[in-house]
Amino acid sequence: MSDNEFVSGSSLAKAVIWLFGTAIAMQFIATATYVHQIMLLQRIDRGDMVSNNEVEFSDYSVSLISVLDFLVYLAGAIVFLFWLYRVSANLPALGVQDMRWSPGWAVGWWFIPVMNIFRPYQVVKEIWLASSADAQPGAWRDGPVSSILGLWWLVFLAGRIVIAIASRMNRSTGVDIDAYISAFVLHILGGLIWAFGAYLAIKIIREIDRRQSLPRVTKYAEAFA
Repeated sequence: MSDNEFVSGSSLAKAVIWLFGTAIAMQFIATATYVHQIMLLQRIDRGDMVSNNEVEFSDYSVSLISVLDFLVYLAGAIVFLFWLYRVSANLPALGVQDMRWSPGWAVGWWFIPVMNIFRPYQVVKEIWLASSADAQPGAWRDGPVSSILGLWWLVFLAGRIVIAIASRMNRSTGVDIDAYISAFVLHILGGLIWAFGAYLAIKIIREIDRRQSLPRVTKYAEAFA
């Protein structure tokens, strides 16, 4: 396959969107499960009668939804990175030869500590600009950038921070019921923030996929022939 050959990323985009949509739905299920767990903990804290079956069922539900949520998230993240590689690799076919990062680094930056706080956003922003139908060789960086990209990244980072705090609290709560409740509240908050971020990511993926359409490739093939 030629380095300048265009391969549509639409199938990967659809897979990512489906997985992210499933993850959003899973998050609302997880929220309901966590709320039930919080209510159960509050009953225990008040000294109400709570059966072992209720406790076991609630714990099992939380564990199951956490595992399923993680698996869907992991699958979505993997397919998203495949998609990101594909749309980055398509840019030479769109007439863009001066990308700052290669397709490999478009993926690699997500795994490098500290750099993954800001570099992935820059990569996606660059792909967004370079994929524009109005992009011109040598001047595509001057195009407009939607505010949705910045909002998506801020929401993504905020969700990561809140969930990380909640996970740390879970590991250090001991038998403190109030601390458990606080941790579950943070899990709910972090999950809902992440779900909003996934919704914004879906909009970004759809737009980049739309920009990297076949008519656009045909136009550049004629212009650079």
